[in-house]
Formats: sequence, structure tokens, C-alpha cells
Amino acid sequence: MRRFGTVASALAALTACAAPNETVVDPFDTTILPRIQTTEQLRIGSGADASDPALYQVADAIVLGTGEIAVSNANSEILVFGPEGDLRRTLGRSGAGPGEFRFLLDMIRLDDDRILAWDPAQARVTVFQQDGRLDYTCTPQGVDLAQIGGGFVGAFGDGSFVLQGRPSSEAASGMPDGLRSDTIPFLLFDHTGALIRTIGQFVTRERLYSSNSGYKHYLLDPSVQALLANGALLVGENDSIVLLRFDSSGVARPRLSLDRIPRPVTELDIEAGWRAWVERQVDARQEMFAQAMMSLDEQALLEMRERMRAEVEDGLGEVKRTIEPAETLPAYKSIIVGSDGAVWLEDYLSPTLDISRWVLMDTDFAPVGWIELPPNERLLAAAPNKLVIVRKDEVGVESVVVLAGDWSPM
Repeated sequence: MRRFGTVASALAALTACAAPNETVVDPFDTTILPRIQTTEQLRIGSGADASDPALYQVADAIVLGTGEIAVSNANSEILVFGPEGDLRRTLGRSGAGPGEFRFLLDMIRLDDDRILAWDPAQARVTVFQQDGRLDYTCTPQGVDLAQIGGGFVGAFGDGSFVLQGRPSSEAASGMPDGLRSDTIPFLLFDHTGALIRTIGQFVTRERLYSSNSGYKHYLLDPSVQALLANGALLVGENDSIVLLRFDSSGVARPRLSLDRIPRPVTELDIEAGWRAWVERQVDARQEMFAQAMMSLDEQALLEMRERMRAEVEDGLGEVKRTIEPAETLPAYKSIIVGSDGAVWLEDYLSPTLDISRWVLMDTDFAPVGWIELPPNERLLAAAPNKLVIVRKDEVGVESVVVLAGDWSPM
């Protein structure tokens, strides 16, 4: 997933479109955009009360039409909280049976507030009704699951869903390292899992290839990112992001693109990148022992995390021989699509700024404003005038926080 080149990336080429794109240049200029003011509206799982649910390995959250908030917890269950933070129902559990998960990763709100969940470990879609009862499960049919490279992209309200296929590659001639051209397909399945068609493809020529070692891995490098919400497929890599809209029949048209010249990577960027890499490895190890660690007190948790960090750092020298810094930073870091179709883009910032910055773009892809989050907070979901984040305290205990603001009308 970590790929980046030094030239402008190719834009998505769809099978059924010819309309020109409208280009917006550098929406991250905060000198001309207002800062969106937010206030903490709700906190779930703070640990302040014995009745608080234990949250760990929170990977995703969605806001339902009722105002309820669904949170994936421990990779095996969905907790649905009321607007006041009360736990109303639990969906799923660890296992391989119907309605059970081996690895719960993504959630999507469907029509009638049904919840669709994707389990990549079982390559299975599970849908729950509004009252929490199991509606149905299905697995993708008509395709070799080994060819599902990028995994789950999103779903339409009727339950049809999109998976990112494995790229087909072709080495270009005349390049010492064999610059590679990749075509990444997006596959549409109906609610039963039957393959309908390939609805579009993303073409990129940005991946440096070595005939001896295969793909090079780069530090400070994003993947091709694809999200689906409100009938909009967003695909981006490197310097550009293209907003594509299509319906479940597969009709697609290009809409808008964002172009930005990324800045050169500095030594501070590289140092920060390695620190972030170490913390991700520590987080992954901590998640493996999350249930066992729940019985430890605060001091024991701190000591265990420090031991994990020391183990990761001991092996860092070997890792650095296989991962190289990129030459330039990408235009953006990550993408989230709100339930209203608005787009949130995370900017790459100087490592001297210990924050994350998100720029809100409306459904016409015009910049609206920006927010900043401290390093212990991660944006999970967005809804009209509402953000859902996961917050970690100094020992890694998680809570889900709802931030309210005013960025209407879109």
C-alpha cells in the first residue's frame, strides 16, 4: 500500500465517462479558510464510571439516522450507543458463525439504518437490521478472492458493495528500475454477493520497481485511497484526488480533481515518520494483548508499553535497510467522507506541529474550513455538524468522543 513517485500521478480513467474535470488548487491554505470551532458534546468509554463499556481496538464508527452512534470494538462486535451515550445494543461477537466476526474492520450505514460490516478475515459482508437482529450475510462471488487487493471500498444504501481489485502491472521500458504502470479495478457486487461489473479503474505510473527486490517500500507514503459514500467514489494517490460519482447501475462520470505540489521531505519529516512507524508497531502489539492487559493497573500498562517500544526499536536498524524515505510528501494524508457526502482531507504537516489538520470540502469540492486534533485523537466519522473521534489517554485507554460544530450550509 505504500507507494509514491516523484512526478504528478495519473488521474483515474473510468470506462464510461468523458466529461472534463474541474480543478481546485491547494485547499489547505488556512490563511484564507476559517477555523471550524468544535465543542465536546459526548464522551463514551471514558472510564470515569463503572458502567462505561471497555473500548479497545476501535477501528470505525458511524452515525445513524436516529442520532445513535455505532462503534466497532475489539474487532469482534458493534456497540450501538444512544445520543446521550447509553449502550443500547451489541451486535456480533467473536467467531465464524452467522453474525460473528474474526476481524471486524469497516462499517457502513445502509437504508433504514441497517448496518453493513465487512470482515476481511472471512471475506464476508454481514448486515444487521435497525433493531440489531441479523439480516443476512454474503461473500463475494464470481471473482477470485486472491485478486481482491485493496479490500473493501464501501457500499450503497441497498447493500450493493464495492471491492478494490488487485492491480495488474506492466513494467515500462527505458527505465533503469522499470517504472511500472498499474491498473486498479473497482468491482461492484449486489447485496447477495454476486459480481455485477467492473465500474471503473484507476491508472497510475508512480510506483518504482526493482527487478531484484520487487516493489520498494517508502516511508511517509500513502496508498491509493478509495472510499464510497452517498454514491460518490473518491480515489486518490500522490498529488491528485478525483471525485467520481456513480450509481449502483455502474454509470460513472468524473467530477472534480485536487492538484497540489507536495513539498520536499526533510530530515525532520523522516525522523517523525520513523517515530510514527514505531508507535504503530507498538499499538499493533498492544492490541494483540488487549484483553490480557485490561487486568493491569496503570503503572503496569506503562511498563508493558515501554517494553514493547524497546523491542520494536531494537529491530529498527534492520527495517531501515528495507524501507526508504520518499523524496516528497504527498498532497494529502487521508480521506474521510461524511454521511452527507462532504469530504474531509487530512493534510501532511511539518513534524514540528504535533497535531493533525483536516480540511472540510463540501459536496461541490469547495474548501469550507479546517479543524485541528491533538496527536492522541483520530477522526473516525463525520456527519452534518458532528465529528466522531477516538481518543487515547497516556496509557492507551480508548474513548469515543463526539464533537459538535457549525459548518452548515454545505
